[in-house]
Amino acid sequence: MASKVDRKDSAFWWVKSVDPATGKRVFKSSGFRKDDPTDCKRADALVAELHSRELHKKTHNAEEQWESWVQPFLKRFCKMPRTYERYMGAWGWLGMYLRERRLLMPSDFTYQDALGYLKWRTSYKKRRGRTVGINTALNDMKVRLSGWGTHRETPATALAWRVRNPKRNLSLPTRTSPPSGSV
Repeated sequence: MASKVDRKDSAFWWVKSVDPATGKRVFKSSGFRKDDPTDCKRADALVAELHSRELHKKTHNAEEQWESWVQPFLKRFCKMPRTYERYMGAWGWLGMYLRERRLLMPSDFTYQDALGYLKWRTSYKKRRGRTVGINTALNDMKVRLSGWGTHRETPATALAWRVRNPKRNLSLPTRTSPPSGSV
């Protein structure tokens, strides 16, 4: 994990990180002065960038990342323009959450991340000032993540089936006899 280091013998912030290509620890000056608040923020940004590079493993290729396949996937399978708009709106929220949590690929997304998304998404307010409901958050996640992996159940789709609607019970009555009027 990258970090910012305050060396006593230097007027600059130092950065400690792991080089993703070699796997070796690197310790170098950032070139940003400690006494300048702007440089302090720049050093923090540099640390964040180095940290994200560390998390991006060489074992994965760029085509596996969310950003490289979600939009082409939606363009290919959304026949109606309004459906595409709705899905892209949902992806905007989910993509923001994934970037904040540095979940770059579907393989990084876990059941706990799905629960975290629900909590995160329902904490935001709509334009009218009301909070987003659990159904909207579930729909965002179900719409976006149901296509990944295509041949297996994802944490998000599993969660969509396990979280109950808080407003009403959606269970259907079981029928033991045919409906009246049928042959």
